[in-house]
Order: sequence, then C-alpha cells, then structure tokens
Amino acid sequence: ISALFLMTSPKIASLSWGQMKVQGSTVTYKDCKVWPGGSRAWDWRETGTEVPASTVEYLEKQSIDVWVLQTEQAVKEYNSLVAQGVRVGGVFHSTC
Repeated sequence: ISALFLMTSPKIASLSWGQMKVQGSTVTYKDCKVWPGGSRAWDWRETGTEVPASTVEYLEKQSIDVWVLQTEQAVKEYNSLVAQGVRVGGVFHSTC
C-alpha cells in the first residue's frame, strides 16, 4: 500500500482575512494549497484566482468531485469532508 494512500487531509485550523492556519503546519498562509499529507503556500499570481473551466472538466472526467465556493464556505465544506475521513484537497485564497 502506498504511503500517500494512507495519508489524511489536514484540517484547516483557522481562517481570517489574509491568514490561514493548517493543522500540522507552523506556517501562517495568506493563500494555500492542501492535500492528503500536506500543505504549502499558493501564489495565486501563477494561475489567477479563478478556476479554469478546463481544470474542472478534467477533474470531473476523472470522477473527482469539484466544488468552487467562496472561501469561508469552501473551508467549511473541506473541513466537513476531512472530519468524515475523506481524502480531499483544495486551493484557498483567504481574501476572497
């Protein structure tokens, strides 16, 4: 069994304007990416803050559920899935 398969998604511990804390990380992020086993800063200038339709279509073709939500709602949904033991990832922009 792959170690990645066993990794869980980290909970988003807190969200306020311009600041996010992720469980298991000592870093305070402005914007971040999270996935089973980790997190890192996200520079939205690399890709913009909008999710391209092509990305959503690709993920859906892979049978991956996709939600594009306002950040507070996205964190709530993400943490709910984490609490259920679902392996989930996300990209969060704390000032939207």
